[in-house]
Amino acid sequence: MTEQPSAADRRQLATLDPNDPPWGLPTAIAVWLASVFLLMSAQVIALAWYVHQQYGAINPRMLAQTVEMDPKAALVSLVAVVPAHSLTLIIAWITITRFGHLSFRAAVGWSWSEHMGPWTSALLAVALLLLGGAIIKIYGETETFLDRIIRSSLAAKMAVAFLAAVTAPLVEELVYRGILYPALQRAVGMISAVLAVSAVFAVVHFAQYKENPAVFIAICVLSLSLTLVRAKTGKLLPCYFIHFVFNAIQAVVLLAFNDPLRS
Repeated sequence: MTEQPSAADRRQLATLDPNDPPWGLPTAIAVWLASVFLLMSAQVIALAWYVHQQYGAINPRMLAQTVEMDPKAALVSLVAVVPAHSLTLIIAWITITRFGHLSFRAAVGWSWSEHMGPWTSALLAVALLLLGGAIIKIYGETETFLDRIIRSSLAAKMAVAFLAAVTAPLVEELVYRGILYPALQRAVGMISAVLAVSAVFAVVHFAQYKENPAVFIAICVLSLSLTLVRAKTGKLLPCYFIHFVFNAIQAVVLLAFNDPLRS
């Protein structure tokens, strides 16, 4: 038998609105900045430690070169993402629930919408994946820094697949469309918020895909689509599921056929 929510839980669910969150825009921006800082600093610190242990000298140029030349360094940089994502999830949970005093599901809209259930979300993810593939096919592609890391070792390939399918969709959707979008929407309106969040998400991925404009365009399309789903449904769960399916399919392809992963 399914446990029924208590009267207090029902009142909380009724009063919390994902489009009118209990956090403001400064807090949302701070969470976003923290997520970027944690991701960058964790990788730099891990790489600096590895380079110092192996080569005894550290400089910024050497860090980037070592990632491409040393498969172990590439793996270290990928593994460092896990604690960064973990800390980001903790910060997001604290922001959303106020240390567990508010309902996570109600605050971010962690439920399906009437017109966007699991099957519809999965179909949209596949459609976006096919569209991205068509864009890359039309405009061509060049090898990126991420492609070279993936090809550096089997362990690196498996690490990228894990991050893409397990941690990245949850962390990114919570930060960008769970926390940042509703605060921006309340401050500047739906259209401006959709454009701003879509752009910020794409820009953060620019360095990763700057060598391949076609892939970056595909990422922009994905970002805009996910933010529009959040805007139209008021729910975060469909966004997460679309992102998860989009990445998970690529992770399976990556592990099975050694093709580069794109998001």
